[in-house]
Amino acid sequence: LEESNSKKTKYSTPNEGAELDIAFSISDIKDKYKDATLLPKWKAFQTIIFLDRDDGLHDSGKVAAFDFDGCLAKTSVKRVGPDAWSLMYPSIPEKLQSLYNDGYKLVIFTNESNIERWKNKRQVAVDSKIGRLNNFIKNVFYSLWF
Repeated sequence: LEESNSKKTKYSTPNEGAELDIAFSISDIKDKYKDATLLPKWKAFQTIIFLDRDDGLHDSGKVAAFDFDGCLAKTSVKRVGPDAWSLMYPSIPEKLQSLYNDGYKLVIFTNESNIERWKNKRQVAVDSKIGRLNNFIKNVFYSLWF
């Protein structure tokens, strides 16, 4: 997208015939989430924080999406920081590599309501979550993109 352009996409569900309009412009993408500054390559759109990365993605409609906490990684609310996770299962890197090799776009999502609860420490909460995701990507996906 160019700075002045807007992207509109219509999605319809096959069974219901309903359409969903999504419109945003590149100027809606921010380097901050509310009052928290994001790490390099991380961006925010409204309440969504995402890694702005397109290198290594397949031009495919196939998507494999996973929740980070409790699916890919064991995490604890008592521990904070980028190393406060471990693999849920040892076979995860191999399975993700297989999906990637089969042409899937790999998506990891997480619901972090604690970021909203930590109004006075939002930066700490954002840095901790992004740090965990960065370390997961580095440790699990490193061979895919580097």
